[in-house]
Amino acid sequence: MSLTITRDADNKWYTYIDWGPWVDKQALTTPNGPGLTVTIASATWAIPSDLTEEGETGMVGNIAYFVGSSGSNGTPYPLTCRITYAAAELSATDLTQDQTLTVNLKDQ
Repeated sequence: MSLTITRDADNKWYTYIDWGPWVDKQALTTPNGPGLTVTIASATWAIPSDLTEEGETGMVGNIAYFVGSSGSNGTPYPLTCRITYAAAELSATDLTQDQTLTVNLKDQ
């Protein structure tokens, strides 16, 4: 997924990934076995070095927010969100899933 964020170059900006549809899909019965009850424990972001991850970055429900600053006008930046989760029906913990989106910053 790619999106453009129009921002004031001196201010913070944000984006998010809604993990809800992915969590809901895990609850369905699949060819690999019974559906799973998934609980997200945490989300972390891998970002390019010329972006700054601000302290407000976090999760609300199944939505992982990224609050950033800096970056260059017109440069596409890949942001990868990795969630750590548990599935109640499995004994495995600390399972991970990644989603990447590309943000293009545009100065006002």
